Amino acid sequence: KEYNRQSLTPFQHERIFAAAQRWRELTIPGLVPYLEVTPEQNQIVMELFDRSAAIRLSEGHSDPRLVLHALRGILAALAQLHEQGWLHVNLKPTNVFFDADGRARLSDGLMISTTAPATLPPPTNQKYLTPEHTSDAFGPMTAGTDLYTVGFMALELLAGDRFGRAFQGIGDDALLDCDDRNLALHC
Repeated sequence: KEYNRQSLTPFQHERIFAAAQRWRELTIPGLVPYLEVTPEQNQIVMELFDRSAAIRLSEGHSDPRLVLHALRGILAALAQLHEQGWLHVNLKPTNVFFDADGRARLSDGLMISTTAPATLPPPTNQKYLTPEHTSDAFGPMTAGTDLYTVGFMALELLAGDRFGRAFQGIGDDALLDCDDRNLALHC
């Protein structure tokens, strides 16, 4: 990924690359490996996985057995991430990939500590926001924040594009949601 530095605030740039560096240091099997993180060049190099949940959504609704298989992988990766003290808080179809064996792999976590509050950059896709993303009145972000979004994605995968049409005007389509961090080249 290559980011357009001019379109990022200093806060966004620091947040993105600090999270990417923490991600790179993790050794959790269900995460997309980050091979190189270079903030000065505005780049994150990660292992290539060419099939995402967003692509799967574009093909229509999914077989419930495939969704269950994906959920097992996503939840296993999240459990390990949470055990190590981190929240993803950026789950959506463009951040879930499938390896050659069909196992789900997560990418682009914002890496919020489970023990310390953090300020997040404003999201561009409100479709995957949890209540606690929108207001402090709903409480702090917890592991439940990630689980809420996983449930939302599962419903979306099961229903296909019919589910997404119910949210027109709320957030970008999953396939077009590549600009959530002001990417210059591609998602």
